[in-house]
Amino acid sequence: VIATFQTLMNKMEELAKYKFGLMIVDECHPVPAAMFRKVNAVIRAPYKLGLSATIERLDGMSRDVFGQLGDVQSKVSIRELINRGILAEPRFQSPIIVDRAITNEVQDSGLSGLKYSRLIKRKSASSQKKKDFIVNTCNNIAARDRKFLLFTDYVNAEDVFVRDMYADSLIEEGVRVNVIDQQMTSDERGSVFGFLESGDISG
Repeated sequence: VIATFQTLMNKMEELAKYKFGLMIVDECHPVPAAMFRKVNAVIRAPYKLGLSATIERLDGMSRDVFGQLGDVQSKVSIRELINRGILAEPRFQSPIIVDRAITNEVQDSGLSGLKYSRLIKRKSASSQKKKDFIVNTCNNIAARDRKFLLFTDYVNAEDVFVRDMYADSLIEEGVRVNVIDQQMTSDERGSVFGFLESGDISG
């Protein structure tokens, strides 16, 4: 049986009738939640296996994960996965892009609180300097036959979808890209990643 805990919550009486040899909980770090406790209490399985890459919880409830599923039996470090070729070596950069025009406009807005935060967000999305930096970065990656994944916000100050703005700019530069949005079906999303894997698109 493969199911989510949300589904099992509606099948508690039926669930209690069966015995299982093994219960596997993928992404088990949320198990301290009340919903999991209820489901776990009725599942009859002599062995329970939890899998997680982020077992340490910021709320200090990690011990509860072990209390419900048992102690850690096997652990693989990120370094080991990199050495085995399963993960790529991460490289992090934190560029600072100064756009004086937008900075001055925001500072002179006279707004505060939530309205001020929203103005910063929308004006930042409209920054031509930031756009040029991101487009050039993606273009350089594609030129080396490497792939990129660009996360964007929704709209800029002119109510233009930022993702579409970047996509159009990259296509104008000759970079083959596809946009993924929440209206797409799982098959359509799968096709995009298929194009990425085959090299038909760069990002």
